[in-house]
Amino acid sequence: MPIGVLVAFGLFALISKKITKLEFWAYALISTGGAGNLVDRVRFNYVVDFLYLGIKKPFETNIFNIADVVIMTGFGIMLLHLYKDWRNRKTNVKEGEPPLPPSL
Repeated sequence: MPIGVLVAFGLFALISKKITKLEFWAYALISTGGAGNLVDRVRFNYVVDFLYLGIKKPFETNIFNIADVVIMTGFGIMLLHLYKDWRNRKTNVKEGEPPLPPSL
């Protein structure tokens, strides 16, 4: 399953003519982070987590790895793109017209 998702993300990003650079980078980061976790899963049968940023409550975090950070960065970029797209569509809609669906 994870390999299929990675291949689908990669093919969509490479083949699609409609994605922006922002979307491309989001897909690339999500795919590479997923690939990093997949490599750990294949090599060790589990994902190696080694970063812990817990200072004291309420700022404690779970243990995570660089691949998780890359995935979340890609997700953040995707959210930024969706917000920008939503804002642009909202300002371009004429009064009385239904809003356009999101581009994703």
